[in-house]
Amino acid sequence: MGVDPQTALALAVIPYSAADFITEATLTAMLAGACDALEQDGCQLVGGHTTEGAELSLGFSISGFVDNPNNLFRKKGGQIGDRIVLTKSIGIGAVFASDMRAECKGKHVAQALSIMVKSNQPACRIARKLKRHIRACTDVTGYGLVGHLLEMLVANDGDDVLPSIGALLHLNQIPFLDGAIEASSKGITSSLFQENFRCRNAISNHEEAVRNASDLYPLIFDPQTAGGLLLFVSPDICDEFVSLLREFEGEKNTMVAVVGEVVEYNEASLDNLGYCAIGGDRKSIDSRITICF
Repeated sequence: MGVDPQTALALAVIPYSAADFITEATLTAMLAGACDALEQDGCQLVGGHTTEGAELSLGFSISGFVDNPNNLFRKKGGQIGDRIVLTKSIGIGAVFASDMRAECKGKHVAQALSIMVKSNQPACRIARKLKRHIRACTDVTGYGLVGHLLEMLVANDGDDVLPSIGALLHLNQIPFLDGAIEASSKGITSSLFQENFRCRNAISNHEEAVRNASDLYPLIFDPQTAGGLLLFVSPDICDEFVSLLREFEGEKNTMVAVVGEVVEYNEASLDNLGYCAIGGDRKSIDSRITICF
């Protein structure tokens, strides 16, 4: 949302162990790694809670600061003609679902991990410099690319000033992980895929997409962990924004891509509307998104 992170509270669950020194070593390693990652973005671990459980897990509650609430990035605000920019590759869920079945190459797991540990903070800082040209923003995580795109599209609904919007999504411009494409070609999906796939009525040409892109199409519903940012960017600044992202610190970032554009959405012309449960609202999602090949 364009906020500078300041402090973090951790919730750590350590697997049961027969020896205290193993528990202590596990906790030390977890929190040391957490501190290294948080400090990269100027955030400090200041406390939290630790418990034992059947599986290791680690989560955080982050507090941050922004000097002007008007500078916050929100899901709402997209305009017709905006370009849709994605900052990280898609397919994390499929890669690790394949890995759990021992059907994923090590290089594909390594590629996924390298993407997951890449902070979104540099991209956010670049976006803040062009704030008035960045209409809306969110991250791509558990709902997948389609689910989070829908959050941004329906956010305008009910606003008397903002237009009702849909999207064209260019499937061949989306950066997919190699391991994810391989997994999808074998019919391997993440455990959350079916839940996300319930939003398929949002795709105006769903049947055509299934026929023409059977490997790639399922991946736009794939749940992500530590995914990238999804932004609606004014077309007059989009090329500059993408160039800045790609050339950040001299490193060519081939993951960043313009994956679509925002178009007008006419809800009144549609029949048998489906609804979006994301965020607890009942807003129309039918045919909000058209897949381009």
